[in-house]
Amino acid sequence: YGGHMSSSEWKDHAKDVLESADKYGLKHLKIEAEAWHVEHLKIRLNNVIDTLIYAESNNCFLLKEAAIDFIVTNADEVLASDSFKTIPESKSITQDILSSVAKNIGARKEGNKDNIKSDRTHLLSINDLRAELYAKGEDFDGSREMLIARLK
Repeated sequence: YGGHMSSSEWKDHAKDVLESADKYGLKHLKIEAEAWHVEHLKIRLNNVIDTLIYAESNNCFLLKEAAIDFIVTNADEVLASDSFKTIPESKSITQDILSSVAKNIGARKEGNKDNIKSDRTHLLSINDLRAELYAKGEDFDGSREMLIARLK
């Protein structure tokens, strides 16, 4: 890796770069690879659970969020699928799914200010949390819980 990769190189090696960057603690490269992967991966019913498991096992919080958002948006189809039965029991996956549901409910209640907490940090996406931390000069890699804790 020399600081720039062509689109075809990213397509062929995004997962490898992501895994290596995570392994060796190259946060900026990991986040760049993860963002490329999220932007170009077509999450569908047939790959959402595999994507979620991959993201969970490789500390890919943005990718995990994209998979969970797909699950929440397409809950009926995902719940009826055979692949949903293979989802591992995981406290963090459960918390992130519930957080995504809360984010969606919060967005719908946006017009009703009485029902919204003044601290909306818990409703921010991983991207938004990372952007706020980056702007403050803070470490912006980590789980949703870690990012929220750093902002408070």
